[in-house]
Amino acid sequence: MANQNENPSSTNRKHLSRMEREARQRQIVLWIATGVALIVVGLLVAALVDQFITTPNRVVAKVGEQSISYKELEKEVAYRRFLLARQYEQYSYFAQFSEQFQQQASSILQQLQDSRALGQEVLVDMIEERLFLAEAEKRGITVSEEEVQKAVEERFGFYRNGTPTPEPTNTSEPTLTPTAGATSTATATLPPTNTPTAGPSATPFPTSTPYTEDGFQTEYKGYTGSVTHYTGISEADFREFTRRELIVEKVSKALKDEAQVETTKQEAGAAHILLGLDNKAQAEEVLARALAGEDFAALAAEFSLDTSNKDNGGDLGTFTTGQMVAPFNDAVFAATQLGVLPNLVETTFGFHIINITQLPKDIPLTADEIDAKKTEAVQAWLDEQKNGTVLQYDWWYDREFRNPNVGTMLKDSNSTQVAIATETAKFAPTATPTPVGFDVTQTAQFETTATAFSLTLAAPTATPLPPTDTPEVGPALPSATP
Repeated sequence: MANQNENPSSTNRKHLSRMEREARQRQIVLWIATGVALIVVGLLVAALVDQFITTPNRVVAKVGEQSISYKELEKEVAYRRFLLARQYEQYSYFAQFSEQFQQQASSILQQLQDSRALGQEVLVDMIEERLFLAEAEKRGITVSEEEVQKAVEERFGFYRNGTPTPEPTNTSEPTLTPTAGATSTATATLPPTNTPTAGPSATPFPTSTPYTEDGFQTEYKGYTGSVTHYTGISEADFREFTRRELIVEKVSKALKDEAQVETTKQEAGAAHILLGLDNKAQAEEVLARALAGEDFAALAAEFSLDTSNKDNGGDLGTFTTGQMVAPFNDAVFAATQLGVLPNLVETTFGFHIINITQLPKDIPLTADEIDAKKTEAVQAWLDEQKNGTVLQYDWWYDREFRNPNVGTMLKDSNSTQVAIATETAKFAPTATPTPVGFDVTQTAQFETTATAFSLTLAAPTATPLPPTDTPEVGPALPSATP
């Protein structure tokens, strides 16, 4: 009865009310879904913007008014890693012949694996390079495109005007070279003897075939193509690296030419008797006997603990300032007369009784020594320039440099060399020379190493194999330190 008396309009209103509530609920769900989608898209866009725009342009260091961006650092680290990977491959091959090469290969491998340390090392080089470039601008030092081209050609062994003749090296006069420390032994460096040769002498190495420009272009394109394939660094980048390196060289040379350094050093001669630090009383007694005129050589033979020269009168030969430990050095170069010094000289080695055999005198520095001092002067200039003008930021320290993928480089190189060796063998009925830097028996070793790298490093996006027979040359990243 109640159902029969129910108002139809009331039923319709309830139905409409329920439909409105459901519509509102669907609208709310749609708003929420849209909001979540917008948030996700926003996060993705923000991540992409951060990865490809914000982070690459963030500053990792400032040098005066100049800034170094993360993008620039990434590019230079990539090229450094490319060169290190090539070096690692070569040293790995020669490691089978020498432990020294094995150590070199291990050292390079550590550099490749320690991303942060390598990045910091490259950044220091970039900072110093910027200082040199700023100085070049002040001095009006520039490098032309012709100079860049010439440098590139020469690094590939191509000389348009013929291979330069090496300058003859000077043979130094025989010298007495004591080793550092108060217990040094003087050893004579003997001059080379002239051995007469009957007839023409044999050429130790085969004369190379003249390098044509076409040959250079082939190798150059192959190398720069390989660099681009693995690192994304263009040929223009490669040439810019070379241009900056040449500017650094020019500025460094100008600074070295201007550097005012000493051209002489002091040399003196001495003999000594060494006694232990726990035996000062005996040392004073022996000193008194030496000062009284007893034979110094006999006293050295009887009492000195320095077995390297006790039977030679304690003679240390001649040496220059700084070669001996400080107390010994200071005592000898302060001497004003020949003979036994009146006081014991204490060093970490013990008590020394010193007999001056040659008073200090000035002798000229060699050309190499002068050059080393000028290099030190340039480094001092660099350190001074850095003071108060360089700021470094550490926000990037936890980031990994994975370009190029070293594992892929090793695998590709190994596959290419195997293919070359296989194709060559088809046309060689006798023994086939193995390509330089490659041993077929090392396939498993390279595959293992390459796989280990691939587990931790991202694969490159490019797919074609690199050009074959590319030279292991190309400028290392400009090292600002001369």
